[in-house]
Amino acid sequence: MPESSLWYTNPPDSSEIKYRLAKQREIEWQNSIPPEGLIIKVDPGKRFQEILGIGTSLEATSLYAIRKGKT
Repeated sequence: MPESSLWYTNPPDSSEIKYRLAKQREIEWQNSIPPEGLIIKVDPGKRFQEILGIGTSLEATSLYAIRKGKT
């Protein structure tokens, strides 16, 4: 439960945790720019999905402050 502090003060036993983060393989970086330089071509005839907004996330204290009219 997000508003409960029990997760911090009394965490569950590790056997009860269903989903876990796992270390992934290392990223192999390489230079993919050709010797003649990077060329970006734009085709104005092609249209893709438009972005209305990126969005955001609000946590409990931010919502409380907004509700109370705090700036």
